[in-house]
Amino acid sequence: MRLASVLLIALLASGCAHRLTVQAPDGSGGTGTATRGAGSGSVEATINGKLYRGRWTAATEGSVGFGTLLMGSRTISGTSFAAGGSFGIALLRSEDGGTMRCEFSYSGLSGAGYGRCQDGEGKMYDLMIG
Repeated sequence: MRLASVLLIALLASGCAHRLTVQAPDGSGGTGTATRGAGSGSVEATINGKLYRGRWTAATEGSVGFGTLLMGSRTISGTSFAAGGSFGIALLRSEDGGTMRCEFSYSGLSGAGYGRCQDGEGKMYDLMIG
Protein backbone atom coordinates (compact mmCIF):
# COMPACT_ATOMS: atom_id res chain seq x y z
CA MET A 1 0.00 0.00 0.00
CA ARG A 2 2.83 2.37 0.83
CA LEU A 3 4.50 1.69 -2.52
CA ALA A 4 1.25 2.47 -4.34
CA SER A 5 0.93 5.77 -2.44
CA VAL A 6 4.49 6.82 -3.28
CA LEU A 7 4.03 5.94 -6.95
CA LEU A 8 0.71 7.80 -7.12
CA ILE A 9 2.25 10.93 -5.62
CA ALA A 10 5.14 10.70 -8.09
CA LEU A 11 2.74 10.36 -11.03
CA LEU A 12 0.58 13.28 -9.89
CA ALA A 13 3.62 15.50 -9.42
CA SER A 14 5.18 14.57 -12.76
CA GLY A 15 3.58 17.46 -14.66
CA CYS A 16 4.70 20.18 -12.24
CA ALA A 17 6.94 23.10 -13.05
CA HIS A 18 9.84 23.95 -10.76
CA ARG A 19 11.25 27.38 -10.07
CA LEU A 20 14.93 27.88 -10.88
CA THR A 21 17.33 30.47 -9.51
CA VAL A 22 20.66 30.97 -11.29
CA GLN A 23 23.23 33.22 -9.60
CA ALA A 24 26.90 33.98 -10.09
CA PRO A 25 29.22 34.95 -7.22
CA ASP A 26 29.07 38.59 -8.41
CA GLY A 27 25.27 38.61 -7.91
CA SER A 28 24.32 38.47 -11.58
CA GLY A 29 21.90 35.81 -12.80
CA GLY A 30 18.18 35.30 -13.08
CA THR A 31 15.24 32.97 -12.68
CA GLY A 32 13.32 30.44 -14.71
CA THR A 33 11.16 27.34 -14.72
CA ALA A 34 11.63 23.71 -15.65
CA THR A 35 8.79 21.34 -16.42
CA ARG A 36 9.02 18.03 -14.64
CA GLY A 37 8.52 14.87 -16.64
CA ALA A 38 9.57 11.25 -16.71
CA GLY A 39 13.32 11.79 -16.93
CA SER A 40 13.33 14.85 -19.20
CA GLY A 41 11.54 18.11 -19.86
CA SER A 42 11.86 21.69 -21.01
CA VAL A 43 13.54 24.60 -19.27
CA GLU A 44 13.32 28.36 -19.74
CA ALA A 45 15.30 31.02 -17.87
CA THR A 46 16.04 34.71 -18.15
CA ILE A 47 19.64 35.25 -17.12
CA ASN A 48 21.18 38.73 -17.15
CA GLY A 49 18.27 39.95 -19.28
CA LYS A 50 18.67 37.23 -21.92
CA LEU A 51 16.04 34.51 -22.46
CA TYR A 52 17.40 30.96 -22.70
CA ARG A 53 15.35 27.90 -23.67
CA GLY A 54 16.26 24.26 -23.82
CA ARG A 55 15.86 20.72 -22.53
CA TRP A 56 16.99 18.81 -19.49
CA THR A 57 17.42 15.09 -18.92
CA ALA A 58 18.22 13.14 -15.77
CA ALA A 59 18.87 9.62 -14.52
CA THR A 60 17.11 8.65 -11.28
CA GLU A 61 18.49 6.21 -8.75
CA GLY A 62 16.22 4.02 -6.62
CA SER A 63 15.24 0.49 -5.79
CA VAL A 64 12.24 -1.72 -5.16
CA GLY A 65 12.47 -4.86 -3.04
CA PHE A 66 10.11 -7.78 -2.49
CA GLY A 67 10.44 -10.51 0.09
CA THR A 68 8.69 -13.41 1.78
CA LEU A 69 9.46 -14.77 5.22
CA LEU A 70 8.30 -18.29 6.14
CA MET A 71 7.90 -19.03 9.85
CA GLY A 72 6.36 -22.45 10.41
CA SER A 73 2.81 -22.24 9.09
CA ARG A 74 2.91 -18.44 8.75
CA THR A 75 3.98 -16.48 5.71
CA ILE A 76 4.83 -12.79 5.82
CA SER A 77 5.36 -10.82 2.61
CA GLY A 78 6.73 -7.33 2.29
CA THR A 79 7.64 -4.66 -0.22
CA SER A 80 10.11 -1.83 0.13
CA PHE A 81 10.74 1.19 -2.05
CA ALA A 82 13.73 3.51 -1.81
CA ALA A 83 13.79 6.61 -3.96
CA GLY A 84 17.17 8.11 -4.65
CA GLY A 85 18.14 11.34 -6.29
CA SER A 86 18.42 12.32 -9.92
CA PHE A 87 21.52 13.58 -11.67
CA GLY A 88 21.21 15.39 -14.96
CA ILE A 89 22.15 18.09 -17.42
CA ALA A 90 20.32 20.95 -19.08
CA LEU A 91 21.35 22.52 -22.38
CA LEU A 92 19.96 25.97 -23.17
CA ARG A 93 20.31 28.43 -26.02
CA SER A 94 19.27 32.04 -26.51
CA GLU A 95 17.98 33.51 -29.80
CA ASP A 96 21.27 35.36 -30.34
CA GLY A 97 23.27 32.10 -30.11
CA GLY A 98 24.27 32.29 -26.44
CA THR A 99 24.55 28.96 -24.64
CA MET A 100 24.22 27.69 -21.09
CA ARG A 101 25.06 24.19 -19.81
CA CYS A 102 23.96 23.06 -16.35
CA GLU A 103 24.68 19.94 -14.30
CA PHE A 104 22.39 19.24 -11.36
CA SER A 105 21.27 16.90 -8.62
CA TYR A 106 17.55 16.69 -7.76
CA SER A 107 15.44 14.92 -5.14
CA GLY A 108 11.90 13.94 -6.11
CA LEU A 109 11.05 13.46 -2.44
CA SER A 110 11.89 17.04 -1.41
CA GLY A 111 11.16 18.64 -4.79
CA ALA A 112 14.46 20.54 -4.61
CA GLY A 113 17.93 20.38 -6.04
CA TYR A 114 21.11 22.24 -6.85
CA GLY A 115 23.84 22.39 -9.45
CA ARG A 116 26.23 24.49 -11.48
CA CYS A 117 25.80 26.22 -14.83
CA GLN A 118 28.31 27.67 -17.24
CA ASP A 119 27.54 30.05 -20.07
CA GLY A 120 29.26 30.00 -23.46
CA GLU A 121 31.75 32.63 -22.29
CA GLY A 122 32.88 30.49 -19.35
CA LYS A 123 31.07 32.32 -16.54
CA MET A 124 29.96 29.99 -13.72
CA TYR A 125 26.61 30.16 -11.89
CA ASP A 126 25.07 28.30 -8.96
CA LEU A 127 21.72 26.66 -9.76
CA MET A 128 18.99 26.22 -7.15
CA ILE A 129 15.85 24.18 -7.94
CA GLY A 130 12.73 24.40 -5.82
